[in-house]
Amino acid sequence: TLFQCLFDLGYPMPPNITVSKIIYSSRQRTDVNMEWLIQTDGDLTGFFIEYQKLSVPVGKISKPYIVLSDPSPVEGTSVWMRCGLENGTEPINYIWEQEGHSGVVTTIAESNRSVINITWVTRNHTGLYRCLVRNEVNQQRSDRILLDVICECLIHGPDVPHIDVTPYLVTEGGFLAIEKGNVSLMCQASSNPPSQYDWFFNNSRINSGPQLSISKILRTQTGHYTCLVQNTFLNTRSTKSIALTVYCEYFHTPLH
Repeated sequence: TLFQCLFDLGYPMPPNITVSKIIYSSRQRTDVNMEWLIQTDGDLTGFFIEYQKLSVPVGKISKPYIVLSDPSPVEGTSVWMRCGLENGTEPINYIWEQEGHSGVVTTIAESNRSVINITWVTRNHTGLYRCLVRNEVNQQRSDRILLDVICECLIHGPDVPHIDVTPYLVTEGGFLAIEKGNVSLMCQASSNPPSQYDWFFNNSRINSGPQLSISKILRTQTGHYTCLVQNTFLNTRSTKSIALTVYCEYFHTPLH
């Protein structure tokens, strides 16, 4: 039973004690608050309630997931991986596995900590990683995640970017677009690690990413479009600009 009432009563009539409410104060139902009513025709000299703590149920482990500080670290830098978990009762054991280029799976760490740190990452750390989590009830594996270590000798860029304009209409003054049409500008530059892209219109930043799409372009959008490419690791940058002229949809001009 959850509790036990003991009474030291006078003869002959014992009290009548009724529990009117039991309130669990935690989700695990380990703490209980009680209210009671006492009715008696005799002399009640004393009683007490004995409290018993319920055992905590062990919950199943949900499927874990991996959070990676940098999926493409440069050789010689540090990286950490965390095995995230939504549900599961401790104690929990974490096992980390690596699958290399050869396809062989090896255990690289096992502990009660969900995070592993690689303080000096090398090309040998390149591969697929996953974590196995287990407790007294069950075990679950995460999906694999790729750690792609970049060789420092291959770091370069960005090169001078190239801009492709669609539709491709060219005049002597640059590129041509017809008013109320859709225009796409794509900027590409060789870089390792991959660079960041920003677009500027007449020196005002208007977009980020390698592609700039303009729907129903207007004549007021005639001007110079510049693509800025930045390699944040090397702290280097490169730019390319084009002139884009927007004509009235009824205007005809020779095209090249």
